Amino acid sequence: TSSAEMKGITLEDFAIIPQSGTPGRYGINLDGSNNVIVDGLIRHVNIRQLGSNGVYVYSSGPSAWYGTPSHFTIEESAIFGGISCTTCGDNILVKHNLIGGTGTNTFDFVSGGTSFVLEGNLITLSGGTRFGGAIQATSLQIQNNEFETEPGFTGSNSSVLDLDGPVYAGSVSGNSFQVVNGITANGLRLNNTVGVTVEHNNFMRGATTSSDILATSTSAHNHIGVNYWVNGPPYTSMFNDSGSGNVF
Repeated sequence: TSSAEMKGITLEDFAIIPQSGTPGRYGINLDGSNNVIVDGLIRHVNIRQLGSNGVYVYSSGPSAWYGTPSHFTIEESAIFGGISCTTCGDNILVKHNLIGGTGTNTFDFVSGGTSFVLEGNLITLSGGTRFGGAIQATSLQIQNNEFETEPGFTGSNSSVLDLDGPVYAGSVSGNSFQVVNGITANGLRLNNTVGVTVEHNNFMRGATTSSDILATSTSAHNHIGVNYWVNGPPYTSMFNDSGSGNVF
């Protein structure tokens, strides 16, 4: 932890591989409790699973109004254990990574945090991917990712992608939700979301009581556009809607 501003940091072209004993809790820990971590890049990094509670990248600390990190990119890396961003700031880009193993992607935002892009990743994490916190309007873009369930999948609130909210006017587009291996899980959960557009995705439904899209009672005015539904009707399994003003 530094009291100086951490600006322009690059972590690139290395691997962390646990050998024996008790592995570390975090592969990379971005601690912004004392000052700003901004304009950073993590690229071409391979960090293996760090135990049952380990995560690849962990970030925390509000750094005043900026959040941690801000203006930051994670790309072209192998991420086992997931990413935990407890106080995300502005302009975060996570793209073209392999994200798997035991754990959950968890993204929470400081008040006013805007512009998060999750793009072109292969995500097979056992705990799924969850977004929460004060995400600003038109700022969350989840596009062109492949989400798959492996044996032992539990998900976030029993879902592959969990927009746990509040989320305002984001977009979920061009993704593939492959709920396979006999898993019972929803593809996408909309909770405390308003004005989110869901279109051009491919939904393969999970077993038994799964829904392709589940909208809770706190969801409102979301737009479910043109998508490809592998399993088709019943429509209540395609879009299980308990919200208000949602359009299918």
